[in-house]
Amino acid sequence: MNMLRTLAHHFLPYAFSLLGLFGVYLGGSWMGVGIIVLFIIHPILDHLFTKVFGEIQKLDHSPSNVSVYLYPLYQTIALIWGIHLISLETSTTYQTFGAISLGLITGGFGITLGHELIHRPKKWEIGLGVLLLSQVSYSIFRIEHVFGHHRNVGTPKDCVSARLGENIYSFIPKAILKSFFSAWEIEQSRVKIKQLSIFKNRLFHYLVFQIFWMALFYAIGGHVGLFIFLAQSIIAVILLELVDYIEHYGLQRKEISPGVYEPVTEKHSWDTNFFVTNTSLFNLGKHAHHHRQAGLPYQKLQSSEKANQYQFGYSTAILITLIPPLWIKLINPKINTSFLK
Repeated sequence: MNMLRTLAHHFLPYAFSLLGLFGVYLGGSWMGVGIIVLFIIHPILDHLFTKVFGEIQKLDHSPSNVSVYLYPLYQTIALIWGIHLISLETSTTYQTFGAISLGLITGGFGITLGHELIHRPKKWEIGLGVLLLSQVSYSIFRIEHVFGHHRNVGTPKDCVSARLGENIYSFIPKAILKSFFSAWEIEQSRVKIKQLSIFKNRLFHYLVFQIFWMALFYAIGGHVGLFIFLAQSIIAVILLELVDYIEHYGLQRKEISPGVYEPVTEKHSWDTNFFVTNTSLFNLGKHAHHHRQAGLPYQKLQSSEKANQYQFGYSTAILITLIPPLWIKLINPKINTSFLK
């Protein structure tokens, strides 16, 4: 069983993304296979495999980093190849399906792994994380997430801690806009405190990345190639913010004095132990442990007993968030609101 879980961590991120890419290769209406993979196949297998193999509390044998380090190269090739194929389609509808499928791949697996890498201690690992984030036009996540979200989670200062009763449709645009402003403020503060040149602001470096990708995809597919790149970026970032919404919905830290909040604990995150969620998303469901030890590699994350627990995996949760009344009906009663007072 331990070997099965280890192999799943290596295999499933590639397997799901390859299904979506195969649809892009087939073309036409097959371009939308990525949508079916994330919103139908993934949640079904998540529930089925969890029943068969059980929930994953922790890994007894840590997978190596081989699949982690190979993925940035794999996604770079897949993105270039995918956008080339989609740009050859004559139907705008099929091009849109292809862009959505690509965005679900780069957002679901690319951003998740990028998130893992930007928390690693080595600069070259962080660089790989920024590379993946740049491919969805969201390198600022490296700044805001590490130096903003992890400090401010569960407080009004946090860009991506959804309030109790807040619906996903108002949350996403607010979270994206605030994240950009927050990253800018964090970097401006760093430059000022360290008395650095304004050109040491990392957001300018990320802008160079962005211009490179936009120029490359314009060269590959003209304005259609550029549209596909930007469209898949939007889908990927929306998917990220859907996950952000799920991870901390309704959980707040007590303000113990004006502007000062209680320390972050397990109770300020939602966990899920579902099999496919954690094996395909690098243990992202062990979110409470991640917030206690942000630099800990995904292989060592464990389920937290005191964390709020979802009774379904992430892909199922995403589907439910899209129907706000259903989400509120299912989730609000699970939240212990005593610590909100």
